[in-house]
Amino acid sequence: MKIGPVLVSIHRSEMNLYHDLLQLSARYVTEPEVHHVAKDLAQWSRNHIAKLAEIATDYGEALQAETSDARASKHAEQHTHSESLGIDNPSGLALLWDLRTIHMTASGIAVQWTMLSQGAKALQQSDLLSVVTQCQPETQRQQTWAQAQIKQLSPQVLSS
Repeated sequence: MKIGPVLVSIHRSEMNLYHDLLQLSARYVTEPEVHHVAKDLAQWSRNHIAKLAEIATDYGEALQAETSDARASKHAEQHTHSESLGIDNPSGLALLWDLRTIHMTASGIAVQWTMLSQGAKALQQSDLLSVVTQCQPETQRQQTWAQAQIKQLSPQVLSS
């Protein structure tokens, strides 16, 4: 059974998404939609991390159930995209890049949830399927939110 490595991979990806969403929220406090929603969406990933850690023990994996906000806050002030692009407006192209990262990470996690769902069904693992059923729709909503923000902001940012 190869469920354990998939759980480890999703867990790692959810940790990254959690921190990326917190960083996004901290970087764009002047963008209320981004700031508040990103913070809320980060909590979904935090819950996913806890659920994955709980179920992982059944598949021989020991995963961290909690994550620290220190990594996100440490890097939040570093506007790496802005600096590398030479952009003065942190809510312009840099925000689109950050949203793209969120979208891509959430998309990858959504695919992993699909893999895990199919494996859980094949192995008739109802507890695992229950976790997937709870978490997968939230990941898809994280992905959809990032894409909607990109669609909304792109015309304005790219044409200015």
